[in-house]
Amino acid sequence: MGSGYLIIQGRKGYRYSLDAVLLAHFASSFPGRSALELGTGNGAASLLLAKRREELRIVGMEIQEVLASQARRSVGINGLECRISVLKADWSDVPSLFPPCSFDLVFANPPYRSVGTGKVSPRGEVFLAKHIPQGGWEALLRASAWALKAKGMLCLISHASGLVSLMVRLRQAHLEPKSLWLVHSFAGSEAESAVVSAGKEGREGLRVLPPLILYSEKGNRPTPDLKAIYGSFRSAQEGSVS
Repeated sequence: MGSGYLIIQGRKGYRYSLDAVLLAHFASSFPGRSALELGTGNGAASLLLAKRREELRIVGMEIQEVLASQARRSVGINGLECRISVLKADWSDVPSLFPPCSFDLVFANPPYRSVGTGKVSPRGEVFLAKHIPQGGWEALLRASAWALKAKGMLCLISHASGLVSLMVRLRQAHLEPKSLWLVHSFAGSEAESAVVSAGKEGREGLRVLPPLILYSEKGNRPTPDLKAIYGSFRSAQEGSVS
């Protein structure tokens, strides 16, 4: 393994995607020493963020025991127990688990489909990872606002089609949108993902960052920008379990 991290995930069921890599890359640019990941899945984003920010102490929360167990195993096998802890808990549990204003940074890759939309996976853990229940966004943002310190930052990745609704909900939760990073599969294609930061008690003012283009149009080869992001995590590895 060398200096790389092993990320445990099932051969079937939920597996982490590029979203986790982009979220960790984006979140790593914000200052702070304490972070909370809401819906940590198998822990990929937390592990990658820990690799980029050695001074950061991270708590991951995951409601599905199978995924929380995978995340804990990854933390343990990489010797990161002193930097990352994983709790089996729901977003609504945040006020009972932490005092208010406990974290400098909150980050999340929440389910981006509403229940009743999109292709329904027969695998329960995949369904729960991709479909947010009614009221789920509000619960996530309430938990974020509770957990964040004044001037703390929330980082989210979502489908671009839900961007307007997300911005409205952020402001309703007193989290001011501060930066927006749009992700496109190809140059000239519509944005598919939106990575957003929002500050607690932040002033009005949104920075729209240069877009990320993922692939060249010939052969779906990664663009230099995407290669650079992957390269920054090049020594992270992954493993599979049954």
